[in-house]
Amino acid sequence: MNAEDALVVVENLLAKRGRRLNNAQRVIFLGAWQGKSYKEIQEDVPFGLDHLMRNVVPRLWILLSHVISDELGEATKVSKENLHGSVVRVMEQVGSSAPTLAIVPTSEISQGSVKLPDLLDEQSFQEFQLLIQQFELAETDNFFELAKFLGRDLRRDFIGADLSETDLSNGNLSDAALYNADLHSANLQYTDLSGADLRYANLSNANLSNADLSGTHLHDANLHGADLTQAYLHGAYFSRANLQSANFSRADLRGADLSRANLNSASMHNANLRSAKLRCASLRFANLEGANLSYADLTHADFTDANLRYSNLGNTKIDSSTLLAPKWKQVQMILTQNMSNRDLSNTDLNDAYLVGANLSHTELHGASLSGTDLRNADLSFANLYRADLNRVVLNNAYLNGANLRGANLSYAELRHASLSGARLEEAIVEHTYFGEGLGLSEDEKHTLKGRGAIFDDSPPGSREPIYSLSPQ
Repeated sequence: MNAEDALVVVENLLAKRGRRLNNAQRVIFLGAWQGKSYKEIQEDVPFGLDHLMRNVVPRLWILLSHVISDELGEATKVSKENLHGSVVRVMEQVGSSAPTLAIVPTSEISQGSVKLPDLLDEQSFQEFQLLIQQFELAETDNFFELAKFLGRDLRRDFIGADLSETDLSNGNLSDAALYNADLHSANLQYTDLSGADLRYANLSNANLSNADLSGTHLHDANLHGADLTQAYLHGAYFSRANLQSANFSRADLRGADLSRANLNSASMHNANLRSAKLRCASLRFANLEGANLSYADLTHADFTDANLRYSNLGNTKIDSSTLLAPKWKQVQMILTQNMSNRDLSNTDLNDAYLVGANLSHTELHGASLSGTDLRNADLSFANLYRADLNRVVLNNAYLNGANLRGANLSYAELRHASLSGARLEEAIVEHTYFGEGLGLSEDEKHTLKGRGAIFDDSPPGSREPIYSLSPQ
């Protein structure tokens, strides 16, 4: 029997029940009969493989299972693999002397208003009724329900499976075995993948934003261009993974293993990488602005041309082979060591994260600290003569006895900063916000106001917006 003859048989069965196949279903039927793969069949239909596999294919097999089960009088699950045998059995049934089953609406069967033909025993009826219920439930675009209908265990049966472009959002795939699976461009937004095995999986360009990947195994996986915005990746394993151009913005990567991973051009803006393992990782041209790298292992890592503005490098582990720009090595040293009484004059520390740094009695004459975050820092008795402190944030900082003569403090913020004994002669204080001006006398406040400084008791019209950093 050729494909066209088989299609005629099936169309006649459907016509008896007031049903028919649409054009796409006919193409799939003919292709399946001819032994074509779904990828080959997809070339003859006007939509993508994802829609074909998620919607059209499952519903065709459900429909044929319903009709052929009805014709044979026993539950029969039709699939691509047993299509030939199922249709041949129907042909044999029609051509034999066996009694023909009456065509009864499934609603009447399920309601128990029709007596079953003798040919259908109780067990077969129960299976058939279950098939009807599953068929009705399968009227959905939800991949998880369709997989359940097809008897697939998402935690076991998808090793190496082609799930590219599939919508798996908001699902539960915790501890799933997806080793070597093809999930490129799949939608896994908000999906629970905690503890899943995704080693060697292809997740390139997949949407994993807000997904839970805590403790997930992604060794040697391909996540090139994947979106992991705000994903929960605490303790995930990414060793040797391809993470090039992936988006980890605001993701939680605490304790994650990224050793030997390719993170070139990745975006890790405001990501939390505290205690992460980045040993031997490549982060060339990566955007780590605002990232928390405290206590991370950065030994042998390559940060060539990486953006580390406002990144927290406190207590990170680096060695002589860590490729880190001298400026950021200096920042790491300031946050990790006691820099009191050191000479950092004329040093470039612009846009650095130096929260809580101990810089008391430090020589910072002519240093560039524009836009630097120095909240809670100890700068007591530091020499900041003619230093560039434009837009610096010094909230809650200790500046007692500090020399700020001639320093540029324009648009700086010193809310709750201690300024007792600080020298501010010739300092540029235009639009500088001093808050209540702790430690300053009323005469000093009056003088600074005359030079453009702003205090809590300044007239409302003078309180222009002050530049401020987003705290980590």
